[in-house]
Amino acid sequence: MILKFLTWMANRHLRTKSGDRVPCPLCCLKHIGQARALMLEARKGYPNSFWFALGHLAEAEDEVLHMSQDLASLIREERKTLERNPGYQVDFDSLVENVSISANLDPTKFLRGNMP
Repeated sequence: MILKFLTWMANRHLRTKSGDRVPCPLCCLKHIGQARALMLEARKGYPNSFWFALGHLAEAEDEVLHMSQDLASLIREERKTLERNPGYQVDFDSLVENVSISANLDPTKFLRGNMP
């Protein structure tokens, strides 16, 4: 099952003829999750993690840009607000929920080993 998932993930990073990234909502969710983990690290006293978190939010935005401009804008607004105010609490749960709904992803399917 892991090999199947890794193969699926690798194929998601193909580019369109215009060079744009093929949308990958699962990759977006991964980047949002990593940004959250890094923000927790930053607040525990590892300030460089803040910059890495911003990078992951930018990657999350890019992963869904050609799937949903509204969703990409939502992620971008959270990132830009965090840039202006490092004490801002990003609503990571809301971002994950919005991506999941937009991509019709049900986390319980993944817990049972069923991929899209």
